[in-house]
Amino acid sequence: MFKSGIETVSQINKDGDILSVFKPLRETLSSHYSKSVIPLNLFNRKNRRIAYGILEVIVESKGTPSEWKLKLDNINITRQFKPTYSMFVESENKNMYKFVYDITSILNTSDIVSKEWINLFIKYEGGDSFTVRAILLDAIYEDSDAKTLYEHGTGLVLIESGKTYKYPVKSKCSAQSIARIVSYATKKTKVELRAGSRKASADLHQDSFDEYVLLLNETPEYIEIINTSDPSRELPIVISSITVYENIVKQPVLEVCGIEYSREPKALKLFLDICNKGDASPDKLIISILRKGNLVSTIQDSELKLQPGQSTRRSIELPVHQVDELQVRLIWFKLTKRWLRDEVVKLA
Repeated sequence: MFKSGIETVSQINKDGDILSVFKPLRETLSSHYSKSVIPLNLFNRKNRRIAYGILEVIVESKGTPSEWKLKLDNINITRQFKPTYSMFVESENKNMYKFVYDITSILNTSDIVSKEWINLFIKYEGGDSFTVRAILLDAIYEDSDAKTLYEHGTGLVLIESGKTYKYPVKSKCSAQSIARIVSYATKKTKVELRAGSRKASADLHQDSFDEYVLLLNETPEYIEIINTSDPSRELPIVISSITVYENIVKQPVLEVCGIEYSREPKALKLFLDICNKGDASPDKLIISILRKGNLVSTIQDSELKLQPGQSTRRSIELPVHQVDELQVRLIWFKLTKRWLRDEVVKLA
């Protein structure tokens, strides 16, 4: 068992986009409350295969829990309480356990591949009670319109007041990349994050797991986390994971490129031509019509096929008649990305 420090467990360079789900929790399981179901959103998956998926579960306990069951939907992950990493937090007199699972094959099973929501099922089955404190799920959707370079370091490392932890970055990203740090503090504490020339301060909340993101303008040699608390005070922090990734997605660019309308006795019928001036086809489109800031009507196309250079027509019947100006809001999605465009339409 790797007991101290952050260990690089994956370096991935794949065609696809990264989805990240982080959930701080406080779910205590015991003989009195033995089950917990935690929903995880596989946003806009669209039946795509997963190139890589990792699940982390962080648990704390005053004792040594001995039995539990972990499932994704109806698929067993484990029934053995064998943590990948463990740590005793002396100031709180409690144990912290971390479980790390490669769930790539589970996410690609026929039962899950078509789902955009899955449930993590946790069941207490004996021994000391425990509290689930955080869930982290990273998944890389396979898609030829995107590229992801992903490095994930995980573990449990304690940083005392006034001390610094340095994580060596192995991957070489381009100028635009992201560092993500998941940390825990027993009490409210300030830290400084450094990555190359980038610096940022962060407030860690008391008895809470938090996720912090640092935008990078160069490939750093190290990610540094400095506990800036006075060394005379006992304000330790725990680092759970450090992730560095670069993500490029070809962008659809949608516009209203034509409009016709007809006035009915009690309604207005709009015919909108939507054109794609971007580099990729969107996955989904939502068209909302607003009048003076108020929503009038919405339609959604969840199976939109609109290649670059193409256009499509949509008709919307509005329960208004005498109106000379409307706002058309286009919201479209590609993989895990979302864009919005507002256009004002003048009606004669």
